[in-house]
Amino acid sequence: MRGIIAYGQWRAAVVVFLVWVYVQAAILIYGVEFTSTYETEKWGYT
Repeated sequence: MRGIIAYGQWRAAVVVFLVWVYVQAAILIYGVEFTSTYETEKWGYT
């Protein structure tokens, strides 16, 4: 029984880590797009 519980906790930790990585990547990409658009509008680059 202990092995099953430990396996479930390990799996949950991996899932949480992958969700965290996904959210951080989305924030990074959104920030890059925002910065690119802002600089394009500010300086008039095409």
